[in-house]
Amino acid sequence: MGIELTRLFVPLGLTEFAHVVASDGQALPSRVDGNQLVAVLDYPYAVTVARRRATTAGGDGACFLVKVEVVSAYLQRLEPPLAGRGREVELRIPATALATFSRRIARPIRPLHAFYGPAYAGRALPGHSMFGDDIRLFLSILEHAPTMRAPAPPRPRAPVEPFAELEREWQRLLGVREVIGATAENLGERLLQEARAWLLSNLGFWRATGKVPSDALRRLLRRLERRFPHPAPTLRGTLVD
Repeated sequence: MGIELTRLFVPLGLTEFAHVVASDGQALPSRVDGNQLVAVLDYPYAVTVARRRATTAGGDGACFLVKVEVVSAYLQRLEPPLAGRGREVELRIPATALATFSRRIARPIRPLHAFYGPAYAGRALPGHSMFGDDIRLFLSILEHAPTMRAPAPPRPRAPVEPFAELEREWQRLLGVREVIGATAENLGERLLQEARAWLLSNLGFWRATGKVPSDALRRLLRRLERRFPHPAPTLRGTLVD
């Protein structure tokens, strides 16, 4: 018989979210704005709360919505005060209970969304742009690369007479070589080479947020480790300079 878990959605400010990143998704901050941490049971309402907090005057201009799965039995014993009604119920976790609360979190904290208001002057969370889901398209192309017809390599431009010899000498001095195009055998490796910086800088983010299925992520990691040895990706390594 498994342990019953309760799923909570928690909006965090910039400083609070930095504590989650520093713990690599293992703990909530022990200190929060005010004397309590707000947690929401209803996901759509949590998105509304986070978006509102990002645009509230006087804040840091950013709000990060995270998913937390905590042991239900502990939450029932804690009996945090409630506010609101219906789907807008909010749990108010006392700041003094946060250290113990974090020890009852069953799975790594998962960042879901980042909202930025006009007062925000920092950098955006990786993957939270209009092209944040391009990893799925990239993995699909990578998977089908061996069966794709690669484009034919461009033919070298024929030198124009009467300066053919002069142009060949000029190209030799510049180090111009014949371009070798991608083939069915090397197309996947070429894709990995071109996307190397993007892949390595976002691995921790994709793993922490679940944007890449676990089996697909394992296959990608194996290919990258063979081609470009690198440390194991972490959420902290992705989000902190």
